[in-house]
Amino acid sequence: MMLVETQRKTITVGIVEPQEATQYAISMLLNGQPDSEVVGIEGNGEDGMRMLTEKRPRIAVVEVDLHGRSGFELAGDLAMRQRETKVIFYSSAMPDIYIEQALRSKVAGYVLKTDSLASLLTAVQVVSKGGTFYSEPIRDRISIDPITGNTRAQFE
Repeated sequence: MMLVETQRKTITVGIVEPQEATQYAISMLLNGQPDSEVVGIEGNGEDGMRMLTEKRPRIAVVEVDLHGRSGFELAGDLAMRQRETKVIFYSSAMPDIYIEQALRSKVAGYVLKTDSLASLLTAVQVVSKGGTFYSEPIRDRISIDPITGNTRAQFE
């Protein structure tokens, strides 16, 4: 009899993204990693919050612009109710107000859709280990205290 050893997926991820093609790409990327598993996918804020509350993933990859409940509202609710789930915004939008709201919401990451999918994968890995990850154009517009890891916006 042959024993097959299975590796437990240590990074569970919930996706809240309205575009099906993007949902599929993120899911394929993360499920293709030996240590991560997508445990739920929803296309709007209300259904996304229900899924994240039920599945309790370690990471939530969330589009900022959602129907029913914005990514900011979702992140704020998770921060109050379910601190173990860390939010990474994955969006093509980065106006100053979005960056300020993301920092106020204490999201663990903000990755631009114009970045490669490898950046999103890096963000998931870094955030799962307790770190933060921001796309370079966003990092250029905020300051991160090297000791505390606290962030603040630096707009002109």
